[in-house]
Amino acid sequence: MTIYTPFGMPISFPMDYAFTLLARLYPKYRPSKVLKIAEGMDKAPEAVACLLSFVVFSLNLSPIVLFISASVIPGIIYWMQVRSKFIELVVYLGIIFRMIGNFGIITIGLTLFGYYWSGWQGVAVFLSTRFLGLIVIYSFIDIQEIKRQVSLGGFKYNRYDMYFIDAYRFCANKIGVTSDLSISEQEIENNQWREIYADYYQQNKILFDVYWNKFS
Repeated sequence: MTIYTPFGMPISFPMDYAFTLLARLYPKYRPSKVLKIAEGMDKAPEAVACLLSFVVFSLNLSPIVLFISASVIPGIIYWMQVRSKFIELVVYLGIIFRMIGNFGIITIGLTLFGYYWSGWQGVAVFLSTRFLGLIVIYSFIDIQEIKRQVSLGGFKYNRYDMYFIDAYRFCANKIGVTSDLSISEQEIENNQWREIYADYYQQNKILFDVYWNKFS
């Protein structure tokens, strides 16, 4: 059964395995918070691109500065994340972006803001870097991402699963819990993971109605 994060990002790990890892972090990190951190990691480069674009538009800087801000710097952030290196402030910026950035609201807002301050030239650079520059850079980095997708207990995990693992390690390191991804039979058999799953359900009943019950 696919696990969905609070905003619907799919995690493909077996439920007992994923929630056993989350049980190690409980109660200091409840499952919803860990999964929101995973979402923030996914959205962090995009959030940085939008924030820097806003700053460049506000200061009416040159299109070259806008290009660097909206594509090169986020590309560096993404490259770091492929290597499981995260800047905490950027991760939390990604969480905020994930909460308010649905349906292209931020992109539309920045486009209008950029047109007001920089005219169509600034908007053209912004949109081209958002939809072309980032695609080129991310496609190149995705080649490195594929190399990071290794097998874990015979299970091949993808980009979203990797962010789940990174979020687990991110939280585990902060509270002094083991970052080892191996779990014992005893950990699964004590059924604590079921309690963590129940906690996640209580915090996200609408999510279960929309995603889990419909698509699982």
